[in-house]
Amino acid sequence: MTAESGPNEQTVRVDVTTLRGEPRGADTMAYTIALRGPVTDRWIEGYRVTTEQSAVSRRFDLDPARSTIRFACRTADGTALVFEMLERLEALVARVNQLVEIWRSQAPRVRFSPESLRAR
Repeated sequence: MTAESGPNEQTVRVDVTTLRGEPRGADTMAYTIALRGPVTDRWIEGYRVTTEQSAVSRRFDLDPARSTIRFACRTADGTALVFEMLERLEALVARVNQLVEIWRSQAPRVRFSPESLRAR
């Protein structure tokens, strides 16, 4: 990955080292994982828009106050499903980051030249 294509200070990423699971009922594990990076209002809106477009993405529950995501898996599905869910989550976060970057690049920018400021 080059410096141009790598994450920057505006990028949110999944921190897999923070994955925690706890039993929820007899046959379900609830998992929580932290997000690193700026989970801003714009990013939260991008997350909402993106998850509305996919039933699979709706399995992930964002907690913006804690910058975490929760999801659940049946214990009978084993760790393979957990890894699959993590891959889906990373892809979801990447899509949200792309959408936020598009919004950022389309944001109107007001620029003043020194001449226009002096004319006032």
